[in-house]
Amino acid sequence: MLVLDVRSDESVHACVAELLQRAGRIDLLVNNAGQTHASLAEETDPAQARDVLETNFWGAVRVTNAVLPTMRKQRGGHIINVSSLAGLLGTPGQAFYSASKFALEGYSEALSIELQPFNIHVSLIEPGFFTTGLHASTAPSDRQIPDYDGLRSAIETSVQQSIAQGGDPQA
Repeated sequence: MLVLDVRSDESVHACVAELLQRAGRIDLLVNNAGQTHASLAEETDPAQARDVLETNFWGAVRVTNAVLPTMRKQRGGHIINVSSLAGLLGTPGQAFYSASKFALEGYSEALSIELQPFNIHVSLIEPGFFTTGLHASTAPSDRQIPDYDGLRSAIETSVQQSIAQGGDPQA
């Protein structure tokens, strides 16, 4: 097991260097690090919004860029980016999560074409809801605007129902 913080250039480069020292090659990258947030766009602190984008989008870009020189040299590899259905449809109450996943979608589509000459494949996975603890671990905004109370409540009810009906991550 190697330690990796996708938000840190130093951590990414150290992890990839250690992996190459141990294995000598990289054939597969799964960009699965992610975080969400539970606040309406106007209520979201800019620092929280940046952190979501830093992890979900820039983290994937950072790790991908770290492994691409090796994959190009090998003339092969596979990059799998885990997006979300929220990358296809803006999700109320998670505007910046959706924005990060929309960005990952466009990046993945462009990257797929750019890497074809090197026999490096790019796949994009767009899962829906799963019964995990991700939503429960998400802190709500400290800045809740009363005008949004009804919408916020409706969103939370919908999300809880979707999670309850979601897929089993073990399957």
